Amino acid sequence: MTELGGYAGKILSINLTKREAKTVDLDKSLAFQFLGGRGFNSKLLYEAVGPDTDPLGPENMLMFATGPLVGTMFPTASRFNISAKSPQTGILGDTNAGGHLASEIKFAGYDQIVLEGRSSSPVYVYVNDGEVEFKDATHMRGKDVYETDDIIKDDLGDRRVQTAIAGPAAENGVRFAGVFANLMRAASRTGMGTVMASKGVKALAVRGTGSIEVAHPRRFERLVDEIVVEIRNHEQYE
Repeated sequence: MTELGGYAGKILSINLTKREAKTVDLDKSLAFQFLGGRGFNSKLLYEAVGPDTDPLGPENMLMFATGPLVGTMFPTASRFNISAKSPQTGILGDTNAGGHLASEIKFAGYDQIVLEGRSSSPVYVYVNDGEVEFKDATHMRGKDVYETDDIIKDDLGDRRVQTAIAGPAAENGVRFAGVFANLMRAASRTGMGTVMASKGVKALAVRGTGSIEVAHPRRFERLVDEIVVEIRNHEQYE
């Protein structure tokens, strides 16, 4: 069991300029004070990105973060948050989406993935159970989200890989372009796809086979059961 129930306990920091990745332990005080998701991202962005930073420059940072319920049995919890300095507003940019990517990030061993710097050529970043690879994405330039998702999954030979993709609008500098996860989910606010494309990143692809443990499993299971009953008994449940 991890020391903090509900957390993977690791943050993945990726330097695109150097094509290096390092893993750091999640600080317990960070988890207690900021919980995860938007809290983690906002805290790090405030500390690491200055007010004069160009949102589309290499000094900006793009952060994907999850919360402590992601990857557990808790219903509706599989959401991820993306933050950076926004090219649309010039201040904190923040957006989120649902789907399987959030849980996959946790199962791969991380609570947060941070992208910094800029790749010298188009890449997609493949995170697989703690291993990071920088894959050539030159041939994906200008491809839409559907084409890109297919190319990545064919390239990796694994249809279970979860993706977050920047489409043609982001590549062409539209300042409010979003990030699209697994085709159906749009993290569409504040231009986070544009920041992603400005870093030379076409996509983030994640595969994880781990699991997340909670601190008090029986109490947690009872709570989940109670909430599921409430959901099923709701007048709008079908």
